[in-house]
Amino acid sequence: MNPRTNYPNYENPYVQTKIAKPQIRIFRELRSGNTGEGIYATNVARGAPTDKASEAILGLKPVSFRYKKEIDPDRILQFGLVAEDVEKVDPDLVVRDGEGRVYSIRYEAMNAMLLNEFLKAHRKIEEQQATIAQLKSTIAQQMEAVTARLKEHDAQIQKVNDKVELNKPAPQTVASDQ
Repeated sequence: MNPRTNYPNYENPYVQTKIAKPQIRIFRELRSGNTGEGIYATNVARGAPTDKASEAILGLKPVSFRYKKEIDPDRILQFGLVAEDVEKVDPDLVVRDGEGRVYSIRYEAMNAMLLNEFLKAHRKIEEQQATIAQLKSTIAQQMEAVTARLKEHDAQIQKVNDKVELNKPAPQTVASDQ
C-alpha cells in the first residue's frame, strides 16, 4: 500500500518506478470511483440538510507537512488535511481500515461540500451586491432631495438679505461749513 496515495503499489516491468494502481469500488454491476447518477442514489437531500453538512468544511484546518523519510525519501512539502482532525469535524469524511482506525480522507465527498459552500457564498455576494445597488440608488435620491432643499434655502436666504438691504436706512450725511 502506498501511504502517499492510499492505493496499492505494483511494479510495471516496462517502467522502473512504482505506480499507484487506483482502487475501484464495485457497486453491484457498476464499476466507478464515484458515480453521480441519480439512478444509483437514494435519499438524495437538497437544500437545508446539505447546507448544514457542508458547513463542516469551514471547520477544517489545512496543513503543510512532509512525509517521513521511509515514505518519501525526498521529503517533498505536501499540503492537505490531517485525517484525525477531519474525523473530529465530520466522521463521515474519513475512511477507516479493517480495524476501524482512521485510514484516509474522503476528498471526493469534500468536492460537493466545497461547491455547496461556494454557491452559498456566491448567493450571499449577489444579495449584497443587490443591497449595495439599492443603497446607492437611495443615497442618490436623498442627495438630489438635499441639494434641492439647499437651493431653496439659498433662495430664501437671498430674499431675506435683499429685504434687509431695502429696509436699511439711507446713509445720512452731515454738512458742516466750518
